[in-house]
Amino acid sequence: MTDQHAQPPPIPGRVLDMLEDIIVEVESARQVPLSSSVMLNQEELLDRLNQIKQSLPEELRAARWM
Repeated sequence: MTDQHAQPPPIPGRVLDMLEDIIVEVESARQVPLSSSVMLNQEELLDRLNQIKQSLPEELRAARWM
């Protein structure tokens, strides 16, 4: 019997594309005046990072350095 709620394997390159989108967003974010900090939507960025985390294969998420 198979689990009907199992997620399909990640689409090759999708994780890299999502990371590239975040990099571009950070690079183009509006700077805080008189600072090297930038303004980003924390909730949106965390949601996107969590999506990336969930897209990683289980083996990679569970891997540990030996």
